[in-house]
Amino acid sequence: MALNGKKFELLGYGDEHEIIQTMHYSIKGKVIMETNHVKDLGMHMSNASLTHHYSKTIDAAKKMTNWVLRTFQTRQQKCMLILWKTMVQPK
Repeated sequence: MALNGKKFELLGYGDEHEIIQTMHYSIKGKVIMETNHVKDLGMHMSNASLTHHYSKTIDAAKKMTNWVLRTFQTRQQKCMLILWKTMVQPK
C-alpha cells in the first residue's frame, strides 16, 4: 500500500506525551511533525481538550443560522422550525 507522508500528523495524549516529545516518528525518511489539533472524520481532536472542536462546531452553527436568517424573509414558527432542524441542528 502506498502511503502519502504529507497527510500524517502526530498528536500526543495523556502522561505518555513526554515520551512522544522525545521520540521521532518518520515515514519514508520524513519526520512526522507534532500538531496541537487535528481534524479527522469531521471531529476536531486536540491534545488538551475538546474546546477547539466545540468552538468550530458552534461557529459553523452560527454561520448557518445567519445564512438562514438572511436568506428567508418569513419568520413563521413552522418554517423556522423546519429550517432549524434541517440546516442548523445537524451542524
